[in-house]
Parts: sequence; C-alpha cells; structure tokens
Amino acid sequence: MREEDLMIVLLAALFISIAGVIYFYKKWARFGGAPDAEFSGHILAIQEMLEKSNRLYLLVRQLHQAIMKATDEGMLFDEACRISVAAGKFRRACIGTRSEETGQIVVVASAGEDADFIPGMAAVPDWSSGEEQMVPAERVVREGRSVVCNDIRNSPTPSVWREAVLKRGFGSSIAIPIKRFGRVFGVFELYGDQNFFDAEEVSVLEDIAAGLAFVVELLERDAMRNKMEEELLKSKQSYQILSDTSPVGIFHTDAKGSTTYVNRRWCEISGMSSEDALGDGWFGAVHPEDRESLFSGWRIAVSVGSSSGSQYRMIRPDGSIVWVLGQAVPEKGFDGRIVGYIGTATDITGLKAAEKAASRSAAEQRKAQEVLARKEKWFRALIENSTDGI
Repeated sequence: MREEDLMIVLLAALFISIAGVIYFYKKWARFGGAPDAEFSGHILAIQEMLEKSNRLYLLVRQLHQAIMKATDEGMLFDEACRISVAAGKFRRACIGTRSEETGQIVVVASAGEDADFIPGMAAVPDWSSGEEQMVPAERVVREGRSVVCNDIRNSPTPSVWREAVLKRGFGSSIAIPIKRFGRVFGVFELYGDQNFFDAEEVSVLEDIAAGLAFVVELLERDAMRNKMEEELLKSKQSYQILSDTSPVGIFHTDAKGSTTYVNRRWCEISGMSSEDALGDGWFGAVHPEDRESLFSGWRIAVSVGSSSGSQYRMIRPDGSIVWVLGQAVPEKGFDGRIVGYIGTATDITGLKAAEKAASRSAAEQRKAQEVLARKEKWFRALIENSTDGI
C-alpha cells in the first residue's frame, strides 16, 4: 500500500469516527445520556481503527525515509527491522538472506524482543519436507509467497519452532519473501500478538517487502555499475600508459571519422599538438600534394564502414617532410554497429629513403653495366679491325 493510499484510509477512518461519534451522541442524548454497550463497542472499534491506520501510516512513512537514505543493504535491513518495531509496533522483526551454496537462511538484521532469537533460520532446510516439517521462512523460499500464522499454537508448523516461539510469548507471525530480480533471496519476518495480521496489515507489509526488494536491486545495480566503472577506469589508465609509450602514432575517431584522440607519438610524428589534431584539424599537417587523395579515400572508407590504409607525407612546422603509413579499422559496439575508428600512423621516412637509395643504386648499377657493355663492344670491334689490317 502506497503512502498516499494510507493517507486516504486514515482520512476515511477519521471521517467515519466523527460520523460515528455524532450518531452515538445523538442516540445517547435521546435516551437521557446513558451510554449502552453498543455505543461503547463502536467507540472502541473506531479508536482501534484509527490507531491501526495511524500506525501503518507512520510505518510506511518512516520506512520510505529510511529507504531514501540507505547506502547499502545492511543499513537498509537494519533500519527496516528497527522501524517495524518502533513505528509498526511489532514485537519482533528480522530479515534473513538465503545462501546460494547451502540454501541456509541466515539472519542479517533483527530488532525487538529477543532480538538474538533465530526462529528456524539457521538450519539448512530440507526442501523435500512437507508443510508441517518446514518453518515459515523455509516455506516462503520454496513457495515464493507470504506465510501468515495468526494462531501459532494451532498452526501446522514444526513443534520445535512452534514451542520456541510460544515460549517467548509471540502469538502470530508473518514471513514475506524479498525477491531480487524475480528470485527469492531473503525473508522478512514479523511477530505480534495472536490474530495480529489481518488482510490490510498483510497487504501493507507485502508492499513494504516489495519496496525493500526494489531498493536492493537498485543498490546491486549501483554496485555493479561502480565496479564496471572502476574496471573501465583501470583499463583506460592501462591503455593510456601503453598508448603514451607506443612507438607508433595512435588515433581514435567517432563514427563519422572525426578525430577524437591522438597519442603522444602521433604528435611527435606530425609536429602538431593533440588539440589542433582533433576533428579534421590533422589534415593541416598533410602535404598539399597528398591531401586531396587522402581525404577522398578516408571519406569513402568511413561511408562504407571499411578499413583503410595509405601512404602519405606530412610537413612539420620546421618544413621537414615525414612519410607516414596510416591504417585504420572500424570499432564496433555490443550491437555490432560502428562507433568509431582506431588507427595507427607509422613513420616510414627511413624506409622510403632506403627504397630510394636502393632504387638509385639499382639505376647506377644498370648504367654501369650499360657502359661496360658498350666498352666491351668497342673493344671487340677494335680487335676485329686490327686483325683485318694484319
């Protein structure tokens, strides 16, 4: 039951009480002011209704405030038990969670009378047992629904549990499942006097348990998100170290091919700052003669979502020229869509110089061979002409 619904119930009870008082006052006045048993009984019923509505309203309100302040599961459960006893007027409240390994239900929070008393939660349950051999908490875990015992003395429960509870003066109990992502992982147990838990009480308490479960899920999601963020931060830090010490330039772009990151080595190769390289700024470092073909090839690769590779020249601020081998591959998200590109820029100036030197050497070698062939041909012709003269 929501806080707004409880407020409506409280106002309705107040209206009924006022109407009842007026009715019985008129009746009392009509008969000379002598109160009868019917009058006293209705007044008592109205008083009990008001007390109950007020108690449940305060319980829900204070638990709502506790939920808003809870930062972890332990704090949430401790406050839920404390408020249930203080505001809800239950004689005892406890919450147990189920071990995935053993199935044992272990009390993690409790408050009220005999707060250290563990009513059947500590033993490892026998899930093959019948209803009469299972304590309420075990039935809740097995059946996934609330178990109400408004007359513990005559309830179909294990005698050991029943006697232990009656010994402490508890007349009724309710055990409510706390579910996490659809599965029962905990039990919320409350104890009171006999016939304490009527339909309205049960409905409010089940809504409270659902609220606790919702907050537990939120806290777990927060914990998982925080863990993932920590791991992502560590991964980014590790990547940053590798990127900063990489012997090749590294760059990232978004899905449209706009540069979002360049590493230190890329800046050293190009002579451009990382800020100036963002977006399409890096094209300013490309040699004018290579700029158009490089830009066209890069845009085609981005438009079809393919890898790309090219050799081009960069001009540094001091006028020196650097040959670069650029390569980029698409980076895909979990859904398979391209979210950006990751690429490298390798300084191949030395390789180009070696290729040029090798090419020049080959040309010189061919030229030398041609000269040698001509000389050999001239020498043979000279010999032949000398022989003819003899």
